[in-house]
Amino acid sequence: MPDKSKKIFISYGSKDHAYAKKIEDFLNKKGHKVWRDENKLSNAILWNQDIVEAINQNDCALLLWSSYAETRETIRQEIMTARALQKPIVIVLVPYEDHLPELPNVLRTIQAIRGKNDNQILEKILDRINDDQLKKVQYPLLTENLHIPNFRNEFFIGRENELSKLFFDLWGPLGKSSRNAPMVIRGMAGIGKTELANELAYRINIFYPGGVYWIDASGNHLEAKFAELAIELNLVTLEQAEHKLLAKQAINYLSKHNDILLIIDDIRNPDLLKDWLPKGARACTTLITTREFLFGYQTIELDILDEKSAFDLLVKHRRTINDKDDEIAAAKEICKLGGYHPKMLIGCAQELRTITAQDYLANMQNKTGASTRTQDIMNVSFDISYERVESSEKNDYFFLLGHFNTIEVDKEMIIYACDSPSVGMTVIQQLHDHTLISFGTSDQLIHVHPLVKDYSLFKQGYDNKDVIKRYIKVIESYVNKYADEQYIQKILSQAVNIEHAIELAKQNNILESYFNIVIYYCKHLGYQNKFDEALKYLLDLKKFIEQGEIRNKDILMNTYLELANVYYHKYEFKFSKKYYQKIYDIKTLPEPEKSDLYYGLGRIEFKEGNHDKAIQMFEKAKTILLDNCAESNPDVLKVEHAIALVEYEQNKFDDSLYRLEKIFALYDESQRLERAKILINICNGYRRQANFELAFDKINDAISILEKIYGSDHAIIADALEIKIKVLYHLSKFEEHLRLLNRILDIRQKAHTETHPAIGRTKYDFGNYYL
Repeated sequence: MPDKSKKIFISYGSKDHAYAKKIEDFLNKKGHKVWRDENKLSNAILWNQDIVEAINQNDCALLLWSSYAETRETIRQEIMTARALQKPIVIVLVPYEDHLPELPNVLRTIQAIRGKNDNQILEKILDRINDDQLKKVQYPLLTENLHIPNFRNEFFIGRENELSKLFFDLWGPLGKSSRNAPMVIRGMAGIGKTELANELAYRINIFYPGGVYWIDASGNHLEAKFAELAIELNLVTLEQAEHKLLAKQAINYLSKHNDILLIIDDIRNPDLLKDWLPKGARACTTLITTREFLFGYQTIELDILDEKSAFDLLVKHRRTINDKDDEIAAAKEICKLGGYHPKMLIGCAQELRTITAQDYLANMQNKTGASTRTQDIMNVSFDISYERVESSEKNDYFFLLGHFNTIEVDKEMIIYACDSPSVGMTVIQQLHDHTLISFGTSDQLIHVHPLVKDYSLFKQGYDNKDVIKRYIKVIESYVNKYADEQYIQKILSQAVNIEHAIELAKQNNILESYFNIVIYYCKHLGYQNKFDEALKYLLDLKKFIEQGEIRNKDILMNTYLELANVYYHKYEFKFSKKYYQKIYDIKTLPEPEKSDLYYGLGRIEFKEGNHDKAIQMFEKAKTILLDNCAESNPDVLKVEHAIALVEYEQNKFDDSLYRLEKIFALYDESQRLERAKILINICNGYRRQANFELAFDKINDAISILEKIYGSDHAIIADALEIKIKVLYHLSKFEEHLRLLNRILDIRQKAHTETHPAIGRTKYDFGNYYL
């Protein structure tokens, strides 16, 4: 077996099928994986696209060369593609022909494998494939068709998937339908658009006998650039015509020569393209690089480097990093802090010539020294993009983005940050169109690159109190608006930003906001059973209160109330009662707030099995509420629900069901969670009355609602499923019963520690099932 299995693409003609199959079987037995079109493409629709992807995904290409292979255009295309994608090519001369044709010019530098018999050839193939030097292939440059101003970048790293896609989209199936509609590489400043286009030109210029030409479009002088191109194409001499005529001649020529690739690099004013693009069915292939959004063109959005490519780029510039583990770890952290951004990493690499990776990392973390100089270079690049954002109110929104700490920010928070949502939407779209932000997994989410975030802070001043206050207010409004349990996923997706706002509010003594964000956030943590996290924030808030930082009775009471609630859910009833007592000790507590106190104490009595005391507390809470609001008020219904649960435990099933059905009728359709909870309790009532079919329907309705709110893996789903398996037992549906038990245990083990009572109940249910 080889040290590492290789993936091998075999290119061969149909007449050589038997020998290709022999090689495939041999290599498979030796632990390699062989790709042949006969195996993989029987149902393919886009044959050539699958071939390009297959070549790109394999480690090397094996060419079976014969007189028949020489005649096949498909084989020529496969090998040319492998060369363009920088894949190692292993050439095998078939042993059953005495007079083989010469290899194509582009392959004559590769030593072909030949032998006296099959065994000798197969062993040579294996040795070549297992040779570690194979992956270090460097094909000689073929530049006779290349007319570009840049050297090949010897430090080019990664981007193989993008190169593969560009190659196929530009060249077309078998080269028969080369694109005449422009292709666009789009991305933020310094992301590597020009380098990608340059590398592509060096790799695929052999496919364009008419030449590969390059226009620098970074200024607003396309006419002059095309005039220079006309001279380079030997269409006219400079003395014969003005710039405009020369430029038009170049456009006309390019519009009639589809054997040319034209690269227009760094177009900053898309309006110029209307007059200066080759057009028509026979036009040349055009590739454009830009930061701007170009509507109507097929576009590759160039993203940051992957972690490995970013590290390789840094190390390739500074090879001594690989000598020590501490330096490697520091280099990886530099890549992360640099946002895996190529231009930033190249700047870091240049500075690393005179400083260790560990010292440079410390500078980055403290924003001092060399790292600041590199960031300054990036800021100049971002200035070009930001100046093109036209809105006069752009600072109001862009500056906020500097304080968000998560990769994906809910767009709503930014749009509604100021008085006019329509202006906010316009600014967001313009920031996107000029590549200062991108949209995330959905258009509702914004991705802010760490370097752009830092650029925002640089533009506003790193400690701009006004912007910090606005950021905190934005988060406060957001958690307040989505305080309801049904928005739990929305809130938790922004947890990093919310926690950052809590810390900023605390540091800047914006105490009212600090309290509000903590209380709303802790409710959502509770919905997710993250009570230890909630407790940490609440106890910190309590410490502020007790130190006299906040002197507000309502804040004091609500903090104690939330602490009591968290301890209740942690089954630590002693501490829960302690904080309810603290609430009771607030002598001037208004009557409506006392309902919360009695309701909380009633829940504890209920959990401790004191049903009569629980009813007394709930009735007190209900009396206070009905003096101030209607029977259909959610707080009243909440207390009625609690009373129904006590009645159920007292075996008063008819009373409990009657009360629950009444509550369910008073909740409207929008109150999904409350309706689901009632349905669960109604199911229990019917189950105790032995009406199992109706109980089954009710629990399924409840689970359906809960999964729409929480997804399928929340602890609340497990609680509902626990009730469903009890119904299934009575319906004798034992296979589904066992399947759901396993699902419940899986959910609860992810949500709780092993000592949690819910996990103990599930294991007990397993025991009962097997008995």
